[in-house]
Amino acid sequence: MGTAKKGDEIVDAGIRSARVLIARRFADELDAAAVHDILLEFFPQEMGQGSMGSKELPRDYRGRGAVRLVVLPSGRKIVARLLKRGGMMRHVLRHNFFVLPFSSLIDMRPFAEFRILHSLNRNGIGVPVPAAAIIEKQCANLFYRGVLLTEFIPDVTNMLTLVEQVKSGSGSLDDLRNVGTKAGQEARRCLGQGVQHSDLHFGNVLFNASGQVFLVDFDKAVRLPLNAPSTSHIVALRERWCRSVYRHLSGHPKLAEAVRLAFIEGLSSA
Repeated sequence: MGTAKKGDEIVDAGIRSARVLIARRFADELDAAAVHDILLEFFPQEMGQGSMGSKELPRDYRGRGAVRLVVLPSGRKIVARLLKRGGMMRHVLRHNFFVLPFSSLIDMRPFAEFRILHSLNRNGIGVPVPAAAIIEKQCANLFYRGVLLTEFIPDVTNMLTLVEQVKSGSGSLDDLRNVGTKAGQEARRCLGQGVQHSDLHFGNVLFNASGQVFLVDFDKAVRLPLNAPSTSHIVALRERWCRSVYRHLSGHPKLAEAVRLAFIEGLSSA
């Protein structure tokens, strides 16, 4: 997986019924036909027929939202994730979001997450490389739906998988501590860039065999002033992490404490 360079500008384009932000390095391949086919993956009854096939994602890449692995003509692989609502509203609106009065496109979730990832990646933070974000307005512009495209990270494991392996005795506690510490370090580095990950849990942490850690799912991330993070921001990160610890490790108190302390160590040392 690459890192965005200073010259890797963002292209803002209107393609068919959608508005698209594209990282310049992907602009040649993400044309109107490609955008149509990506939307087709999620809305086949509405979009008709397309030519771009998708593949099943590895299990560790799957999350709450619908995701597809798309192979571009060059052979590069990107992950397309349909943004979905959480909470009770997901049963009513599913993947549709309200267009708020006086809101701009740039503030809508797919574009906001794309720009956050673009900024973090350019500054060397362990996050996926953003490829594009798609917004398509619906129902006379009352709603929109969005898709985020990121470069596929090969050979990664979800931290939740490692947690289950350690619980069953087939995984390494040292590896789990190491991933937890690095997740804390990356979360603190995000704060240093003015971004707070508001939903950081085991399922949003990926790592590879070399020990590199990636944080994912920034659609609820909060932009902060570019200065030293306040105690409240660090406490919020710690509390959200602890909820994940106790949810998955409530029956394993020693293991839960080890993972909790590893993350706090990372938050303190970055």
